Amino acid sequence: MNLSIILPIYNEAENIDKVIKIIELEVKIPHQLILVYDFDEDNTVPLIDKWQKKLKNIRLIKNNQGNKKGVVNAIKTGFKAVIGGAIVVTMADLSDDPKTINQMFEKIQQGIII
Repeated sequence: MNLSIILPIYNEAENIDKVIKIIELEVKIPHQLILVYDFDEDNTVPLIDKWQKKLKNIRLIKNNQGNKKGVVNAIKTGFKAVIGGAIVVTMADLSDDPKTINQMFEKIQQGIII
């Protein structure tokens, strides 16, 4: 089973390196990390280029919900970009502990819906 981690971003230049490092360190399941942004001027976007050169599992996608911006619509765009498998949404401010993704994925594989 595949795992996609959707990460809505908005001017997270101060946090994004730490967030990606922690996710890559803590999440033991092979995964793709889908970062979704609203505006070309988002200060996070230039930093993602460097990560995409290092890690092939990172995708940067612009929110495609028309004029509808914000976290909910970024998540919707992320869902549309997923190609099968399990999906986890987490926030770029690390308010969600990436360690729990391993536990959630294990439950999904066991058929336990959480």
